[in-house]
Amino acid sequence: MRKPTAKAMRQILIAALLFAPLPGLSQAIRQYKVQLSGDWWSSSYTFLIVEVINDRIIKPRFTDHNNAFGTFKPAKAKWFDYPAKAVRACPLEAGSWGDQSCITSEGESIEMPAGTDLNKFRFDFKHEKNGALLEQSFEYRKLIEGKDNK
Repeated sequence: MRKPTAKAMRQILIAALLFAPLPGLSQAIRQYKVQLSGDWWSSSYTFLIVEVINDRIIKPRFTDHNNAFGTFKPAKAKWFDYPAKAVRACPLEAGSWGDQSCITSEGESIEMPAGTDLNKFRFDFKHEKNGALLEQSFEYRKLIEGKDNK
């Protein structure tokens, strides 16, 4: 085996420094999963999955599976993810999508202002499934308590 040259060692060191995580920049990510429908006997399951990044970024998605083979075993079914197309956060007492007190975001996630108490917000997101634009809502406080968000 050949000994690495000084140039190769410098390249390895530079690559290690570039891709090493910087102190203070790591992200705290929590993931919540709430079953919306389905059970062992049903032919499909649906879930709401929400990632919370650094207590400020909310990234929801809808996921389901189709048990086309009739196995009734979710492990053998094909799962499908439907990321958000638009997300909004509204105080619990707010109204519709046009409400001025709501914060909206086009895309897969929404970033809340620093210091926001997420427990006081309801989140709505739109996702596309089979060409149709669908809407799903959840309250953050119910999400972290593991309560039903239907």
